Amino acid sequence: PEKVISYQAGLESAALRYLWVKGTVFRHELEDALIIEPFGGGPPALNDLYVNRGDIRRQGIGLETETIPIHNLSLLAGFAYIDLTPANDNGSDKMRSYKAGLKYGNRKSFTAQLFGSYVWWDLDPVYKASYDDFIWDLNLTKIISSREKTSAKLFLAAHNLFNGSQYTIGDIKNPERWVEAGIRVG
Repeated sequence: PEKVISYQAGLESAALRYLWVKGTVFRHELEDALIIEPFGGGPPALNDLYVNRGDIRRQGIGLETETIPIHNLSLLAGFAYIDLTPANDNGSDKMRSYKAGLKYGNRKSFTAQLFGSYVWWDLDPVYKASYDDFIWDLNLTKIISSREKTSAKLFLAAHNLFNGSQYTIGDIKNPERWVEAGIRVG
């Protein structure tokens, strides 16, 4: 097994009148980390092996903010930065992620959420990765029936609205726009 020691500290504040803010710092230290040995299994299958070897450190910061709802509408944004030592298997030693969103909810029967996310992986060009786009998702929910212990909700979720590309390996691309819809009872 890997041995992990994690430290994390954060502050969260609603002291500003219209804004919630959260900041986090973290550090994860792994001993005897699982490392891939390509084709380490030998013939005839030449399977990859995972062995406990090496130490890994991941550390970084995260910042998030969200406005209080004004006319049932709020905005949110976030940022995270991660430093990897040593670099991971694909040569990345730094990662950044961003998120942005818009939420609407009248708290009685309808909610709408538009969220975008972006991850910068700092990958070697040999991987033919693509991470130039924000990926946007839209979620809509409408309560059609509500009882004391159960409710029925219509939902619609549209994923990757603008057919953005965000993948780490050129042969394994993320899905284009797709939609799911239905009713949830619970």
